[in-house]
Amino acid sequence: MEEGLLRHENDRDDRRITACVILSTFVAVCSSFSYGCANGYTSGAETAIMKELDLSMAQFSAFGSFLNLGGAVGALFSGQLAVILGRRRTLWACDLFCIFGWLSIAFAKNVLWLDLGRISLGIGVGLTSYVVPVYIAEITPKHVRGAFSASTLAKIGSVKEVENSLHRLRGKDADVSDEAAEIQVMTKMLEEDSKSSFCDMFQKKYRRTLVVGIGLMLIQQLSGASGITYYSNAIFRKAGFSERLGSMIFGVFVIPKALVGLILVDRWGRRPLLLASAVGMSIGSLLIGVSFTLQEMNLFPEFIPVFVFINILVYFGFFAIGIGGLPWIIMSEGQSLH
Repeated sequence: MEEGLLRHENDRDDRRITACVILSTFVAVCSSFSYGCANGYTSGAETAIMKELDLSMAQFSAFGSFLNLGGAVGALFSGQLAVILGRRRTLWACDLFCIFGWLSIAFAKNVLWLDLGRISLGIGVGLTSYVVPVYIAEITPKHVRGAFSASTLAKIGSVKEVENSLHRLRGKDADVSDEAAEIQVMTKMLEEDSKSSFCDMFQKKYRRTLVVGIGLMLIQQLSGASGITYYSNAIFRKAGFSERLGSMIFGVFVIPKALVGLILVDRWGRRPLLLASAVGMSIGSLLIGVSFTLQEMNLFPEFIPVFVFINILVYFGFFAIGIGGLPWIIMSEGQSLH
């Protein structure tokens, strides 16, 4: 009975969410804000940048697309950097890339420094796309998310440092001995399994999850959301809608829609929400095209600006609740630890 009481008390310590965990998670999640700024920056700055640096539309389009190029490079090396440098140091590296990128864009006197800064931003957000979810999963208590923490310290065999790190995250009075032992066991299992190669990913048993994961990410990237985000001001201008008002309402509208997606994902399930998101985006995209077709035919000119704006909100509302975030969740849940 005494052992049961002690075990119950230890479990309660393990479930504590300390201020350190909350602050660490908040700082890591701020990378999403950095990505959002980098992604949406081109829309608001299009007119000023093209005028100040005398850019052609082709040069500005290349500037916008270089974020994806840098993101591909960053994502390619994110796994190895996270292992070699550790999660926190890799996050610091992300900060350096993002800081350099923004400074390069801010003080650019020609298109070369502008593009270099955009690529640097892309590398930074590409690194965070892998490191942040892993870091958060590893520092949070098991009942919230993730199976263990301080795994990087365990990989280099620093047991004392593992316990110190856990005490900072769980509280000074928490009993972390069981969790530290669990980390050591899990780390050894991962090291024994580390002989696997890249080609193992294409084995028959992983084929279904690989196709689903890559397919969803392709749908997300090819959905056209980035294009509308980059050129939303140009779309508003062409439709005759106020650029400033459109950008403000657009930004305020998308945030609560993302929160709605978080609520619905557990109630509806991944698949129905993805299907609903895809159907809604298709309808929104179709109606945007119809709006500009009617504009060219000079039909209902007084309604076209508002109609285009509403359909953009419909498109991004459905994007935010499903295809915008669910592929990342499904990728992390569906892939084997091996």
